[in-house]
Amino acid sequence: MTSTRLNLDAVRRDNTATVTTLREIPDVVGLLRSTTAVDPDNDETPGVMWDLWSQHIDDDQPMLSAGLRGNLGVLRWYTAEASYAPAGTTKRDGDHEYWHGGYPQSWCEGEEIPIEYVYAAVSEFIATGERPTIIRWINTSDVPNLRTPASTDEADAIEQAWRAAAS
Repeated sequence: MTSTRLNLDAVRRDNTATVTTLREIPDVVGLLRSTTAVDPDNDETPGVMWDLWSQHIDDDQPMLSAGLRGNLGVLRWYTAEASYAPAGTTKRDGDHEYWHGGYPQSWCEGEEIPIEYVYAAVSEFIATGERPTIIRWINTSDVPNLRTPASTDEADAIEQAWRAAAS
C-alpha cells in the first residue's frame, strides 16, 4: 500500500481558481442583474441572497445582506451589536422565499423594496466598504409588525408563565 501525500499547493490553486473577486461596481451590479432574470409577477419564484463584506468574512466585521427577487429585493446591515433594515419596511402577512447560502429564508412582504435601491446600496457598499447612506436605516427591532395577528415570542410567554408560577 502506498501513501499519497496531499499536495496543498495544488489544492489551493485548484480551489482558488474558481473564486472570483469582484472589485468593480459594474461587475457586481452585472452579476446581480444576471440573477434576476425571473418573472417579477410570479410570487412563487424564489429570490437569491448574498452576504457582502468589505474585507474578509469575519463575525465582528459589518456585513451587507442583499437579496433580489424579480423587480424587488431585501437589504439588511449587520454589525456585531445589531441589525438594521431600510426605513419604511414593515412585517406584513405574506412571505417570500430567498435562497441564501443554499438554504431557503423567508422574508415578509413588507420587507421588500424596489430593486433599484438594492443595486444602489450594493454599489455604494462596494465603492466605500461602509454602510450605504442611500438607504435610511432603522434597527430591525423598530420595524413595525403589521402581521395579523401580530406574532408573539413564544419563549417570552413561556418564561413569563414560569415566573408567575414560581412567585
